[in-house]
Amino acid sequence: MLSKRQNQTKLVFIQRHLLRVLSRMLVKKFRVGNTVTCVIEYIFDGSRLKVHVTDPDLATADLQYANFTLILGGVASPTQSEPFADEAKQFVEARLLHRDLKISLHGTDKSGICPVGTIHHPKGSIGVELLKNGLARVSDWSSRIMNPLDIPAFRVAENNAKRSNLGVWHSYSPPQISGAAEILGTVIEVLTGNTIAILPTGEAYDSASELKKVSLASVRSPRVGNDRLGKPDENYVLECKDRLRVMCTGKTVKVSIHYERDIAMGEFNEKRQFGTIAVGKRPEVGEVLVIERLVVTQHHRDDEEKSPRYDALVAAEAAAKIAKKGVHSDKEYKSKTVNDLSESKKAKSYSGPLVRAGRVKAIVEYVFNGSRYKLLVPSENCQIVFALENLKTPQPSAPASVVSRGQARPPEPFGDLSKRHARLNVLQRSVEILCGGVTNGGVITGEMFVGGGAQKRDFSLEMLEQV
Repeated sequence: MLSKRQNQTKLVFIQRHLLRVLSRMLVKKFRVGNTVTCVIEYIFDGSRLKVHVTDPDLATADLQYANFTLILGGVASPTQSEPFADEAKQFVEARLLHRDLKISLHGTDKSGICPVGTIHHPKGSIGVELLKNGLARVSDWSSRIMNPLDIPAFRVAENNAKRSNLGVWHSYSPPQISGAAEILGTVIEVLTGNTIAILPTGEAYDSASELKKVSLASVRSPRVGNDRLGKPDENYVLECKDRLRVMCTGKTVKVSIHYERDIAMGEFNEKRQFGTIAVGKRPEVGEVLVIERLVVTQHHRDDEEKSPRYDALVAAEAAAKIAKKGVHSDKEYKSKTVNDLSESKKAKSYSGPLVRAGRVKAIVEYVFNGSRYKLLVPSENCQIVFALENLKTPQPSAPASVVSRGQARPPEPFGDLSKRHARLNVLQRSVEILCGGVTNGGVITGEMFVGGGAQKRDFSLEMLEQV
């Protein structure tokens, strides 16, 4: 024998199940290009309405005279306890209440209970009108399931309301950017799959503080893991970073800053700039990464600043998901294992093939000082510590992590200058190396050549001439 409370819980469960079934049936029948005739019976708020189905074509499917709660696609108006909620509700009531209108459906909310759709009014879109008058915001989650061609009108209406400080935007002010809103410079290093370090044009690379750290706006790349916390790298983290490296490192880019965020960096917060990065003929490298299925778009709150190309990014992501490859793949990810030859025993054992191979291509992953580097050799699938033979550069300042442990060696004159020159010219670049031997410490020595074709040069000679 069930108690009264158990009976009520069971009844609620059955009601929810029936609503989900009804929503699925309606969406399945009227999702693609079809409409259903309904009467708007009640307005809960500016973007949620009670709808009564009157379409006679649904009689055979037992859906005529059904009732459901409709969420307006692409907009989110204030709820009852928020400012301008009454104005939004009255605005919709005056235009839709008790009207026979056509509705097309796009999907459902997360619960699967409420269909999300568009109301087709003879005089236009009620969602756009709400946005024009500042009585709603563009809804990120519901706009993602709509036709991408419908969203630009929503965004234009919202932006106009922002500039005019209408309704919910009455206290809105454009984001304040510390520094220039546009940066032209050279990419020195790709830090992650969506963050780069830029040396602005005209600035001398006198210290690391001259570099500007910028992240791609409205894009989320796979995250690097944390060994101390036991978190592994996310899938495609290396592929994403390498693709951004190929597109940007050493090239002149134009960055348009759109907003800033405080990013937690250990015990401190770092103010990070987010923007659109254009390089060569590519107006937005973030969109390239989305198309190539290496990143996903960031889910923003409705009142958050975002990239002005956000809708294009979302549309590109929707198209990329269809192929179910890359970050959207359902298949098990197989990470590539690279042989680490930084240990002396391994380096001595495996150095023979590198020495016999002659000139091989490598990628400079890290610069220890002006003459010592960490390299990735793709043809041999290994990482090595490489030093220029017959050349020794001064000791640079130690990294902060080494200083904090009290293990730092004092810097020598011109040590930082030689390291900065190497970072500026070879860090994350493709180079050629000619291995000559290996030291007792496991460091492979040899020559390094940078540039291509007639511009190819011995980097040891360049270091001697420049530093």
